[in-house]
Amino acid sequence: MASAVSRLTMSRERLELALEKLTPGQWERFERFASEFLSAEIPDLRTVALPSGDSGRDAEIFSPKGDASQVLQYSVAQDWRSKIRATAKRVSSTLQSAQMLIYVTNQKIGADVDDLRSEIRTTYSLHLDVRDRAYFLDRLRKSSQTEAASEELARDIVDPYLSSRRIGPTQASALDKDELRAALLYLTLQLRDEVQEKGLTKLSFEALIRSVLIDSDSEHRMTRDEIKHRVRQLLPADDPNRVDQLTESGLARLTKRSIRHWTKSDEFCLTFEETERLSNFATKRELAEVEILDELRDAIEKRRPSAASLPEDTTYIATRIRRLLDRCLYQRAELFATAILAGSISTFPTDHLPEIINDDLRVNIPRKGDLDGDQQWLLALVREILGDPGDATQLYISDLADSYTLLAFLRQTPDVQSAVQKIFSHGEIWLDTSAILPLLAEEVLEDKRRRFQQMYQIASQAGIKFFATSGVIEELERHINRAVHCSHIANQWEGRIPFLLEIFLQSGRAISEFQSWTETFRGSLRPLEDIFEYLDTRFGIQRHDLEARANEAPERLRQTIQEIWYEIHSRRREKSGVAADPIMLSRLSRHDAENYVGVIQQRHQEKPSAFGYSAWWLTLDRKAFAIGDVAKQQYGIQVPDSPVLSLDFLAQYLTIGPARSRLPKDSIRGLHVFLEPRLVSFLTRDLIGEATSIRTEMQDKPEWVIRRRIRDHLDGARRRMGPLAAQSLDAFFEIDRVTL
Repeated sequence: MASAVSRLTMSRERLELALEKLTPGQWERFERFASEFLSAEIPDLRTVALPSGDSGRDAEIFSPKGDASQVLQYSVAQDWRSKIRATAKRVSSTLQSAQMLIYVTNQKIGADVDDLRSEIRTTYSLHLDVRDRAYFLDRLRKSSQTEAASEELARDIVDPYLSSRRIGPTQASALDKDELRAALLYLTLQLRDEVQEKGLTKLSFEALIRSVLIDSDSEHRMTRDEIKHRVRQLLPADDPNRVDQLTESGLARLTKRSIRHWTKSDEFCLTFEETERLSNFATKRELAEVEILDELRDAIEKRRPSAASLPEDTTYIATRIRRLLDRCLYQRAELFATAILAGSISTFPTDHLPEIINDDLRVNIPRKGDLDGDQQWLLALVREILGDPGDATQLYISDLADSYTLLAFLRQTPDVQSAVQKIFSHGEIWLDTSAILPLLAEEVLEDKRRRFQQMYQIASQAGIKFFATSGVIEELERHINRAVHCSHIANQWEGRIPFLLEIFLQSGRAISEFQSWTETFRGSLRPLEDIFEYLDTRFGIQRHDLEARANEAPERLRQTIQEIWYEIHSRRREKSGVAADPIMLSRLSRHDAENYVGVIQQRHQEKPSAFGYSAWWLTLDRKAFAIGDVAKQQYGIQVPDSPVLSLDFLAQYLTIGPARSRLPKDSIRGLHVFLEPRLVSFLTRDLIGEATSIRTEMQDKPEWVIRRRIRDHLDGARRRMGPLAAQSLDAFFEIDRVTL
């Protein structure tokens, strides 16, 4: 393997990883690389000062021959500001002829140095020219000399680093065996590279075969029997004969392009091109890991309570968050696969994150007083990251969710394609009020943050049709009216701010503009018809009542389901301290029962398989998943297969299910895995007043500046309130829907 790795072609990613992984102890190696690289531009460099109290050759100053006005300093110091200041001070006192300091570093600096340039010029009369990581990356292919210097550095730094990690194992901590981690790496690579139309069983077994050959080359080959044995070890619960058949088929396909076959000895190894492909992918993953940790550290800083103090280096907290994300994705994948194979979606929506956090805190005990020992803060932080991840984290979550899902299927059945065919290949989905309100709220967000709208659009491309009943539209219209009323009397409003108004104000907009904004959805004369028209025109959500269908169901079933919903809504009002209105309770429970029972009746002409159905009810209400159990245990009624679908299940279906081949790969890769809306529910009359005061004070500023200032102010208020200001989905049902 090492010999193959050493022959890998140079890439921008290899040089970037080499520069990233340079340690303070490797300053001499960086100095040699930088000198070789820069000599293409500055042929002759000479030492102009001897080391002086600054730990060896890292303190040497260089200058082009015949040009005493320029001096160069090479450094791998992470604290580049202090290093530049110290160097400038030394140059100004020992090399009076110097006019320009060229600071050469492997660090990423960019525009962050702009303020320091002014300081160095003013204090030391030196012009500062920084040549950071981007300088080397941009000039990698400038000449054969720069390319050769870069490749030599990569051989010295990257190849040993990847070899020490055996290239295959990823940093995923949810898997405890190197073989499984190698399989996961190849599953991820195959999902990225293969065409959408390729069957998941073929894709999966080709990935498994590659993973067991991960350390092979022409000098270290593996027999056919050994390959089959190792694949069987990865899938101990599967039928060994079927696993062997699929392995044989995979070997036959791969021999044509990715593996070499010695027919006489019946031995195999990866081709050099395949080894190179994997190494390049591993390199990109290592670079992505750096970005992920940076994004997690930023999230920790932004979301810490104002009263809490953070250590200077939050890497250990980011590592815990990274570990929690891994385990959350792993358990979610297992639940998804189990739900499909068992034909019971009720096993999927379990909220397992609190238990995962508890287990992690028990095994990885935090230091006394550390913020990451606060379970509620961790829960709120992880939920916010899952709901609104950075670019690198989003790609990581998407990759890992799909790879874990394939692995979860494989460990239960070798025929992944047959398993996912159990999922509906086309769908007719009725939407609950809770599944539509986020669509409306996202109209105030930038396009890239409209996660719900993106998912609905992708689902529509996959051939899924969405519907809403008149009862749901009535609830939406009532919520909009409450929000408008609240916007008019905000100073006197008692209780929680309605969801739509809350999101609108958090975007930094003026409360006086809210009523005008709601005209996006409906006018004053025919509001219900207007909302239907908006949903149809904007998202293709059509009107389709289910009352007649629901009335076809046995009377006892209809009454039981409505009574259960009545009890759910009644208890929510009691918990929230809101007076129960029997008429309102009856209306809400009737609407929910119409959707629940109506979809069941809609299925009568379909085949009797839980995931063969095409008719579903999409809701964010977790109580809906337990309706069947409650009806059986408390009322003695056997309810037909549950019609309830969750948003997260739908998102995973789009990437793994039968509709996968009909969707552009780019759209699937951008799909958010977790779609639970962030419900902060923390705005008060005082905070609304503060936002209004900011708007008044900044009335002469551009609108986007005002909105940004208000958003920052409200974000600060949310952090001061701690984890309760980032509530889970249950907050919607305990607060907003109580008074719809």
